[in-house]
Amino acid sequence: MTTPEIKEAVEFEDIFLQDKIERRAYEQREKAIRDYYSYMSVFRRITTRSISASYTNCKKYAKR
Repeated sequence: MTTPEIKEAVEFEDIFLQDKIERRAYEQREKAIRDYYSYMSVFRRITTRSISASYTNCKKYAKR
């Protein structure tokens, strides 16, 4: 596990973590991605419930 590529990646990470501006930008990008997936998950649940409720109402009115 001491290949040159891994050593280079670890060195890059050490330098990256010391740069506060780059680290903050990275954290903000990661937060935006997490927020996006969270919002999409909620949207899917709301949409599914809405479609299900509409379908139930349609069935109820169709029986009349």
